Amino acid sequence: MINALTYDLPLSGVALVIGALYLLGHLPGVIWPEAFGRWVKSFPRNYAAGVVLTFVAGVWFCWLTATTDLGEMSGMRHILVTAWAVGAVLLIIFVPTFLAVRGLAFLLLLGTEVILSSAFLVDNDAKYLLTVLAYVWAVVGMILVASPFYLRDALEVALKTPQRCRILSAAGVAFGVVLLILGAFVY
Repeated sequence: MINALTYDLPLSGVALVIGALYLLGHLPGVIWPEAFGRWVKSFPRNYAAGVVLTFVAGVWFCWLTATTDLGEMSGMRHILVTAWAVGAVLLIIFVPTFLAVRGLAFLLLLGTEVILSSAFLVDNDAKYLLTVLAYVWAVVGMILVASPFYLRDALEVALKTPQRCRILSAAGVAFGVVLLILGAFVY
């Protein structure tokens, strides 16, 4: 019998990792807004990025299915893991359009569980910043799985000028710094 999965990650560590990702992911937009804006606008149709993101999400989901207590469905564990793995491969092969957006959406949905598990029993009001972030990720992830073209359209509007790119990237950097501070000193 496989025990129920628990990540056992402290909220401080989760905040530090997410903060570093936000900081490093948005910093190029502050420094090189033109080049960064062009790259980000090309992301939704980047098949190579889509393959990597979808593969990582597929492996993560198969691992979760293999290690989580499935209750009455535990006897079907191997069938489910096989189905998820085959589904991920078929998605990569037969749904190449906006695959990067869907892969990112899958990772947002999976990351939501990590944040909520880490924040579950933390007795600190600052945890609500990450909890709200997790629910935003969940809603955005569900929308992007169903309608990935929304990200392409939003990026076109948000990154229309280098100044907008720099401002939005600076906001992402600031959010990353806040999460790093919270992770280092508050959680």
